[in-house]
Amino acid sequence: MKTNTIPTSTLLLLVVLALLTFLLPFVLAFMLKKKYPNVKWSSFIVGCIMMILFAFVIESSIHNIVLNGPIGLTIMNSAFLYALYGGFMAGLFEESGRYIAFQYLLKKEREEDYNAIMYGLGHGGIEMILIYSLSMVSNIVLISVINSGTDITTLAPGEASQTITSAVQTLSNTPSYMYLLGFVERLSALILQVSLSIFVFMGVQHKKYIYVLYAFGIHFLVDFVVAYLSRSGFNMILLEVILLLCSLLIAYFSKQVFKKHHQSGS
Repeated sequence: MKTNTIPTSTLLLLVVLALLTFLLPFVLAFMLKKKYPNVKWSSFIVGCIMMILFAFVIESSIHNIVLNGPIGLTIMNSAFLYALYGGFMAGLFEESGRYIAFQYLLKKEREEDYNAIMYGLGHGGIEMILIYSLSMVSNIVLISVINSGTDITTLAPGEASQTITSAVQTLSNTPSYMYLLGFVERLSALILQVSLSIFVFMGVQHKKYIYVLYAFGIHFLVDFVVAYLSRSGFNMILLEVILLLCSLLIAYFSKQVFKKHHQSGS
């Protein structure tokens, strides 16, 4: 099966976005480390590990059990239940991972408040790379194959060939601005992950555990709204703008919490 080639401009855009999203967390972490030498790379690394373990391994495994179980179809067929379930699970596992990291794994790192940001860059950064950067790399490879004139049905047998064909059709029908929207979404998520890390860090460091509950509540609410509106056919451009503004607002409040406790030391 021959397919129409995909514009070189789209390919270049994906290359730029893949590189940008892969490098951004590391660049920001290096800048933070340079400005605040007491910040530890261990915070960044633990942030990466806890995201992978709690979100991509444990949470995903439970999703596989629940959504393939007796109530799975009911959840998937309801935008409200899907958003409720997804928001709750994301908040529960990611904030639990953050709490465990700061409470037990990063005790020494809690001596420097800016390790909260470093952790958030690791936590949100690895999410950005695994969800977005690798997806862009996959798309780049597939576009390169398409534009080379290769018959995609010869790349793999049976169902695998159908999967590739479906992916090609999706690529061919996706306008370039949608990839930019995906980047905006990942940027919003990174801002949110850093902000939530500040809440949990300060909650653990100063035994103000209400901040941990704030982090869970914010995470749940944001994921619930995004999932519900997405499943309800809400305008994607407007949704990403709302998400970015909400992330910036949450970042403002987390900054106030940071400044309050960092300055007073209480």
